[in-house]
Amino acid sequence: MHIRRTLQISTAVSIGSVVLLAAAITVLQIMDTHHVTATTQMHAAARKISLMRGLPDELSGASRQRAALQWRIQYAELAPILMTLPSVDGKTRSLKSRILDENAAVGTLFDNLSNMSQDASAMESAVIIAAQLDVRTTSMVSDILAMNDIMTVRFFSQKQWLRVTTVAFFTILAGAIAGLQHVLYRRVIRPIVRLEKSSVMLTSGKLDEPIEIVGNDEITSLARSFEAMRVSLRDRLRDLAAAKILIKEENEKLAQRVEERTSELKAANLELDSFAYAVAHDLRAPLRAINGFSRALKEDLGEHLTGDARVDLDQINLASLRMGELIDGLLVLSRSTRAELRHDTIDLSAMANGILAELAHADPQREIACEIEPGLTARGDARMIDTVLRNLLENAWKYTLHTPQPSIRFYAEPGNHFFCVADNGAGFDMAHAGKLFQPFQRLHRQEEFPGTGIGLATVSRIVLRHGGVMKAEGLPGKGATFCFSLPPADTTKKELT
Repeated sequence: MHIRRTLQISTAVSIGSVVLLAAAITVLQIMDTHHVTATTQMHAAARKISLMRGLPDELSGASRQRAALQWRIQYAELAPILMTLPSVDGKTRSLKSRILDENAAVGTLFDNLSNMSQDASAMESAVIIAAQLDVRTTSMVSDILAMNDIMTVRFFSQKQWLRVTTVAFFTILAGAIAGLQHVLYRRVIRPIVRLEKSSVMLTSGKLDEPIEIVGNDEITSLARSFEAMRVSLRDRLRDLAAAKILIKEENEKLAQRVEERTSELKAANLELDSFAYAVAHDLRAPLRAINGFSRALKEDLGEHLTGDARVDLDQINLASLRMGELIDGLLVLSRSTRAELRHDTIDLSAMANGILAELAHADPQREIACEIEPGLTARGDARMIDTVLRNLLENAWKYTLHTPQPSIRFYAEPGNHFFCVADNGAGFDMAHAGKLFQPFQRLHRQEEFPGTGIGLATVSRIVLRHGGVMKAEGLPGKGATFCFSLPPADTTKKELT
């Protein structure tokens, strides 16, 4: 039996028992009402007959007319009472019929008695009629009392039968309810307890013990779903454990390969740094020779050199000087990637103030409006971050050379850790922004704004080593903004490494 059907039967039985109990109580109340009404009517009829029995004796006295009137009033009231007396079986119907016949005869006898004369010749007949009246009214009272006894016995018998039937029914109903409770316990409570134990085992991770499935109802379906979930979880955990082992093995292999590649990369970087350092130093000697010989030629033959020869000699000197700057830039770029990274708490606002003060001291004829946001701090290598800020502020100072009212601003973007240097100088075309952070790539002519193209590449590498990023925005003739991100000042050293 399904749980839903069991619950429906339980509900129907409960509702039926309540309805039957209400019906039994209602029937008992109706029976009591009918019995009380019938008893009241019979008692009323008996009282009226008793009152009427004494009135024939008064017909021979002075109150003859009053007695006759009183009789007729009582007799008129008695008739409807007798007509409404209940008759529930043959015996009561026979008694009622006899009472009505007696009542009709009594009426006739009383009429005859009240119409008789008062002389001595009629006295004997009057006595006989009075005796007949007395006999018949006595008989009526006796029949009414007999009807009352029959009705009372029948009422209590029916009431007792109804009570016995009700008790028997509710006894059977109690047994049915007990049986339904047993069924509910066996089919609902006990399976739910088993499911609870199984869910506790699943929660504790015991996925190898199967769930007991008994019956064919809704809880059984739920148990099957639990069992399917248990099997699925068990299989997935096994697959996950196997995958975890495989991932661990792959991670170990990957870590080994990374370590090997890192060692190879370190060796290659050391070799490249050594090569770059050696090349830079080896190139300095011929550059010094070129500079020295060009100066010697200019000093020895300065008066004999023609205009073109002097210009060519100056160009050789300028080219050697520029090549020296490029070599210095390469060494700076190399050091920015080789130096050990420190983790200092840096006051960026103070650092920017110091750099701008140096620029103003070196170039006092220029008046530039400088705005530095106070209280800007971050964590990083102070020497490297000084290189970053110096390059960005020197570029802003340089590229505002031809601006009528130059201005430089250093600030932090709200809500993140980007620090920005903005100017209103020459700017650049965003279509070529990808070249900004590549070595030796420049967006302006050398004769317009001198430089080597190493500064922004160095800035980008330093910021990248700190875990940050660079971004730039600009418009030709409208200025440029360069922003870099750094960890906040409260970031721990462990987080940075």
